[in-house]
Amino acid sequence: MKKKLIIIANAEKLCAYRVISEEMPMGGQRIESIDTHLHHLAPDPAESSDDDGRFPSGDLQYGAPMRHGEPHGRLLEKRRRLLDEMAAAICDIIDHEDFDIWNLATPANLSNHLIERLPIHVQNKLTQVKKADYTGLPVKKIEQLFTRGSQQGRAI
Repeated sequence: MKKKLIIIANAEKLCAYRVISEEMPMGGQRIESIDTHLHHLAPDPAESSDDDGRFPSGDLQYGAPMRHGEPHGRLLEKRRRLLDEMAAAICDIIDHEDFDIWNLATPANLSNHLIERLPIHVQNKLTQVKKADYTGLPVKKIEQLFTRGSQQGRAI
């Protein structure tokens, strides 16, 4: 049996599990949580440091009020930083675990962009992608979704 990892992430949290094959006549499996250094993704520094530009409006002679500038792609930058941080965390987990294949579950709006940021050797071992947010599920539900021959989701 192949050794397998399961990585589940959303925009705020990343969880990882290893599938343990039990030595039983039926070949049972269970999963156990992997301690990661990134249980909750760090807050984006752009939230507190990248304030929109401010500049005076009107005549300075009368104490002109300040106007706000435009955000200039702040949302795109925030999303890029999130995806880069998630990809780095996934690579860190994969580099420190002994496995043959791995599965990924992320919301649909993140999954393709996240997979594109992963190195090729990591992408090659990815066998199943589920486009949903499973970070709030208990371990028993995750075990049912990923280890009991469930074919929901898209196979890579």
